[in-house]
Amino acid sequence: MSDANKLTLTGTGMPQVIEFSADATGVGKTTAAWRFRHHCDQHGVKTAMVTIESRGVTRSQAQRQRQQDVIIETEDFKRARELPGGLVGVLQPLYLKIEKAAETHSIVIVDWAGGQAQARLEALAATQFDERLAELDLVGLAVIVSTCAIEKMDQASNNLLRTREVAPGLQRALLLNARGGAFEFIPGSAAAIAYKSLLKSAQGASIIRFPPIEGESWQECQQAGLSMPQVIKSKPAEVAAKTGMNRFTAAACRNEIAAWYLRTKASINQVLPFRAADAV
Repeated sequence: MSDANKLTLTGTGMPQVIEFSADATGVGKTTAAWRFRHHCDQHGVKTAMVTIESRGVTRSQAQRQRQQDVIIETEDFKRARELPGGLVGVLQPLYLKIEKAAETHSIVIVDWAGGQAQARLEALAATQFDERLAELDLVGLAVIVSTCAIEKMDQASNNLLRTREVAPGLQRALLLNARGGAFEFIPGSAAAIAYKSLLKSAQGASIIRFPPIEGESWQECQQAGLSMPQVIKSKPAEVAAKTGMNRFTAAACRNEIAAWYLRTKASINQVLPFRAADAV
């Protein structure tokens, strides 16, 4: 990594350990984690992705993994009693990556499986995670993801509060993903009340807003093994050849992904404000 990037990450409060968490699946957490990684890639900042997910999902994601990445399968949580530190022992590959990040001035992105928010909180409390990061001179950021569904907002609210309780030294961010609809509600409705409570729980946290992206447009490209930057840089005919779409459909998907990618950049810059001079 260049000296410029070392300066970017050191002594400025820039997060070097970024967790993405949600109590439920289907809120766009993994897409957000990869979008953050691509943001780092664009600025020449080395990253490692630690994916904590069920075995069936990790098998389908294997084609996207790089050599420096780590997969921890939630089925292994059953072995916790057999290991020193219990659940922390299962998560040992994550902590090794974090210690390495302190040496290399790189960023670790942690994509927690949906439904594992409680396990995450237990690990934070057991390790006094924020204090361990401080010892390594690292800044941690917990990104809690929610859609506009009442249940998802209630879960995110609880996740934000519990994160602050067990790891007060972590920075927090609330990512409002509009994939299920806009965060606009009739005053006084149950959804409006849940949203107000969510924002109250997020006091002191950064608010990140992601616009919707049509699921099928991205999924077709993702299943073909393409990353978002690859789709954007490719010609429609190239996307068509790899996905099996016709070139007209491929062009529409490419343009939609490119527009979403651009619109999310400003939101990500709130928490990862790399200098323009570092972009590659």
